[in-house]
Amino acid sequence: MEAGRPSELVALTSTVVGARYPAAPLGLITVAALLPPSWEVRLVNRNTETLETADFDQIGATLENASRLHAAGVQVAIQSAGSHHARKVRQMAGNAVANGLPWEDGLAALTRVPAEAFGVAGDIGTIAPGKRADLVVVDGDPLERLDDIGRTVTTMRGGIAFPAAELYRAVGVEPVQ
Repeated sequence: MEAGRPSELVALTSTVVGARYPAAPLGLITVAALLPPSWEVRLVNRNTETLETADFDQIGATLENASRLHAAGVQVAIQSAGSHHARKVRQMAGNAVANGLPWEDGLAALTRVPAEAFGVAGDIGTIAPGKRADLVVVDGDPLERLDDIGRTVTTMRGGIAFPAAELYRAVGVEPVQ
């Protein structure tokens, strides 16, 4: 099966008989939208086809791929494969940074690039006047040490800052030292 653009991915996967999902997974559409138009996309229906080691060797699936895509001019977006894996996106971005993706682009892969891909960059994805300010400020590097998220300084929701000390007191939790 082959499809070149996101609209073709949706049409293609919605016609697959016996597919687990009636449409292309959101992450697949996101990735396809970020790829240069000249690149071809190959879908594998894992209901009827198996992936062999050679399939991954052919595409060079390595931890350096985010860095390689970035070097080739592709904007990298990192997203989870469903909400139950959302907690892993910082780890995935951290792995990409540890394997050559510049730190700023690792952060953008979680924020700005997905917002642009989904057409909502006017409201979210970067910190700027007039944008929705939902963010967490930590004392540390959340892409380097996953437990640095426990060193939250401030949380902002809807542009309103909530100092961490007040939040910790409100729920009866001691902050990480």
